[in-house]
Amino acid sequence: MKPIYLAPDDEITSVVEKITALSDQKLALVAPKNSNIFQSLINLKLLKKEATRLDKEIVIITTSKVGQKLAEQVGIKSYSNISSVGISDIGRSERLEEKIESEVLPDGTKIHQYNPSETVEKNDEVISETTAPQEQKNDDDEEEGEEESVINKKATLIPEFPPIKIATPIEKSPADELPAISGAGFSTRTEFNLPWRSLIGAILILFIAFIALFVFLPKAYISATFPSTKVDTKVALNVLTEGVVGENDIEGVNLSASKSATKTIKATGKKDIGTKATGSITITNKYKDGSGVGKDQSFSALTKVTDTKTGKVFTLNNAVTIGRVTYDPNNGQPIYQSKTVGVTAIEPGESYNISTSTFNITGALSGVTAQSTTSFKGGLTKQVTVLSQSDIDNVQKELKEKTNTEILVELKTKAENKQFINSAVSYQVIKESVDKKVGDQTDEATATYEVTASVIAFDQETLKQKVVTALSKDIKQNEELVLNDKTFENIKSTNDPAKKSVKLELQASGNLTIRIEKDKMAKAITNKTSDQISQILKDSYSATDVKVDISPSWWFKRSPMFSWAIKIEPVFK
Repeated sequence: MKPIYLAPDDEITSVVEKITALSDQKLALVAPKNSNIFQSLINLKLLKKEATRLDKEIVIITTSKVGQKLAEQVGIKSYSNISSVGISDIGRSERLEEKIESEVLPDGTKIHQYNPSETVEKNDEVISETTAPQEQKNDDDEEEGEEESVINKKATLIPEFPPIKIATPIEKSPADELPAISGAGFSTRTEFNLPWRSLIGAILILFIAFIALFVFLPKAYISATFPSTKVDTKVALNVLTEGVVGENDIEGVNLSASKSATKTIKATGKKDIGTKATGSITITNKYKDGSGVGKDQSFSALTKVTDTKTGKVFTLNNAVTIGRVTYDPNNGQPIYQSKTVGVTAIEPGESYNISTSTFNITGALSGVTAQSTTSFKGGLTKQVTVLSQSDIDNVQKELKEKTNTEILVELKTKAENKQFINSAVSYQVIKESVDKKVGDQTDEATATYEVTASVIAFDQETLKQKVVTALSKDIKQNEELVLNDKTFENIKSTNDPAKKSVKLELQASGNLTIRIEKDKMAKAITNKTSDQISQILKDSYSATDVKVDISPSWWFKRSPMFSWAIKIEPVFK
């Protein structure tokens, strides 16, 4: 059996190449305890598969219990030493030759080496020791020759091993009794080095994060009530576009814009253009007063006649008079007068084609009856779509709102940094029309709306200064005026086209209070507790009530260190 010696780092592919290159059918793989082929069961399975494919018998010789167990699992016999297989270590000489060959000095070294022409014969059973012939020495290089002969002698000497008989494999413990495989690979002990750079970097990041949190997170909201005197006055100002601007005037500028729009009207009205049913009724005058005296009954054309069964209404085609009741001179029996007259339905439709019935006549005397003796006919329903007034009104309203909104946007764009009062915008309708009339049979129509708008714009800051001046007549040196936020919400305007001006009227109001400088006040209360903030505002600014809210609630119960993080909301009473 041919032995193959494996190095610890031989990969499975290298092992397969070795067994493939040899022609021997029986091979013994001598593997060290830490050989790579024992790193995975897959390596041994692949080895077994290749040996079967090559029709070769292989065994594994190793002192590794784990390796033996793995080999047994895949069906490869394993032994703990080479003597157990009964083979000589003949491969050791081959490895020795390979080792010496790998130790050949590099090119350029001045040394004479002897290359023997004879080859060493190998014997599987007994290997004899052979001495290689010495290279002939030169006189000048005697010492070098001696060294060369020693090296060559060592390289060509093959140790002799006594023949070893094949022994019976020794008994091994069952694979089940072997220790379990804990995992592939080999653990190596590594020295732990503290990552000082990472640790310092992490501490630095945490420090920066804490500083940022301390600076930007806390906020303080302070509501302080200050004593004040309420003042109000009515202010009237004229916004002029030409002429001299006086004390009660503001300079203004004319702005104008035009817009037009069209929209399709979808007709939704319905109109019945069918034919009306006609027929005739017989009217009988049976009216008598208390003494039995009758009275003539007259009806004008278009008098309404209502069917007592269906409630359908008809009209008389022409006027008719039915004479009063008379009596037979022979027997005294009453003789009633009757007249037949044509009627027409008030609306088209088949529903007016009624059968014989009785009718009530508008304005008839008691005892006057009407009935038909034949069915009415000729009624036919046919509806068409027509343009209704509501169709026109809805679209024109929509056009007007859309156009006026667009005009306001255009005027504000033209005003730039100036402003105007929306109620002061004057609109002039240039065109408002529909291309069809109400009642026209159609599916749609087109509505057109065109308008021009004009307004006088002014500077808001100038208006504010005028109002402040009007309210600050009685202000003291250490006081300031705080305008009411709603002062400019309700401004009345009146256009004066003749003077090309607009009059503004507003009810201005505000509070006269101690001069409050929020920035200075905020700096005075930085990094203070709620009690300290309250005391400072009361002592320095005459505050009567102070409420402090520090956010977040779990933060230090002190105001932020920076004034920009403090918001003060003054309340005046």
